[in-house]
Amino acid sequence: MATSPPAPHHSRAPTKALDRAFIRDHPDLIERAAQVKGIDIDVQKIITLDADVRSSQHQLDESRAEKKRLSDGFRSATPDQRADLKERSATVQATIDTLTQQPQNLSSSAPPTRTPPGSGTTPSWPRPRTS
Repeated sequence: MATSPPAPHHSRAPTKALDRAFIRDHPDLIERAAQVKGIDIDVQKIITLDADVRSSQHQLDESRAEKKRLSDGFRSATPDQRADLKERSATVQATIDTLTQQPQNLSSSAPPTRTPPGSGTTPSWPRPRTS
């Protein structure tokens, strides 16, 4: 009776990211844990970037809701009202377009993640302290 070979054993555990709310609520703990591991990290920058992303997302959600309200108003609007709704809708759409690009820009300014050991590449950030 033939048996199947055992599943391959992976030498490293899966990497888990910390919840952003946990980082916001416990910045001192995050800084101490990184320090113990020899990782130089700017927790305040992470918190600031997270606040910027959350603010942009809120503005985006509000703009999309406004766009929906304007679209719903077209049904019962007079021709004159429709022209005004169309103009206001175009303005809101421009805001939406700007905001949909903003999270990508904020994310690209965030510190890169650490490269896992054994991946064949050199970690770009965070760098262990050398002092």
